[in-house]
Amino acid sequence: MDFCRLVEDLIAGLERRPEKADQTRVASALELERLWGRDDVALREPCLWRLLYKTAGRAEEALSLNVEDVDPANKRAVVISKGGDREFLHFQTGSTRLLPRLMASG
Repeated sequence: MDFCRLVEDLIAGLERRPEKADQTRVASALELERLWGRDDVALREPCLWRLLYKTAGRAEEALSLNVEDVDPANKRAVVISKGGDREFLHFQTGSTRLLPRLMASG
């Protein structure tokens, strides 16, 4: 008996389970701005949230940033990727405003 026939015999009569509907919704821009602008949380949280959201960077990359690796003037920071390579994490204006404040509070 060949392999394909064996597989066909094994799966014969099995029913595929229905997939659950994904009820996840994307937060609106207004909801995100409210979250990032909260005064009742430490500056590091909205800075991290904004950096992760806007760069799609990995949490490990953002959390392991060193002050000397951040270049606010060029809106980027050097990070070590999963494979160990040095790469740039490019961020936007919102993060550019928050990062120097966070670094100064240090």
